[in-house]
Amino acid sequence: MLFRSSVDTMDLDNLNAAIESGVDLLMSLDKELLESVQPTNTPVVIVAGRGKFNGYEEKLQALNESIELAKERGFTNIIADPILEPLGYGVSDSIAAYRELGRKGDVPLLMGVGNVRSEERRVGKECRSRWSPYH
Repeated sequence: MLFRSSVDTMDLDNLNAAIESGVDLLMSLDKELLESVQPTNTPVVIVAGRGKFNGYEEKLQALNESIELAKERGFTNIIADPILEPLGYGVSDSIAAYRELGRKGDVPLLMGVGNVRSEERRVGKECRSRWSPYH
């Protein structure tokens, strides 16, 4: 049986250790990390950054800048992740960002739907606990 491993961290030391250990996928690299982490042929998932963005256009600009930096630094296996935001927290802007990146078509896209489900579960639990006669 073949096992694959990925590391999803914004800690530089952990990323470099993961590269040295032969991890199969590095996730959540933003511009700040791309300036410091050693370039690798390992697939890297690039995100826009850690801050808040005013609309998907600003988020896409930051993500595109990170993608270009990754290419300039010598990363060869780049995957873009505009990050799908939960319902009620920007999901429509997220979908618009995916659409725009898809039209550009120069890097593969990652769409993790865990954020959406997690938010639905959190809200569902809050509603159940508020209305349940057993709480």
